[in-house]
Amino acid sequence: MDDPIIAGTIDQMGLEQRVNNCLGTRAQQIVSPRQGLKAMIVNGLGFHIRPSLWAS
Repeated sequence: MDDPIIAGTIDQMGLEQRVNNCLGTRAQQIVSPRQGLKAMIVNGLGFHIRPSLWAS
């Protein structure tokens, strides 16, 4: 994830595990529901707008 503080807070709250417990996972999934949730939260907070370190 882009922001370790936000990602760590999400981990500590156990949001990802709650989502997986409710929705379950399937073997053919590329992205689990919990990974999608974390990405949506981080992106929704605007951390995806930050320029990449590797951008020219």
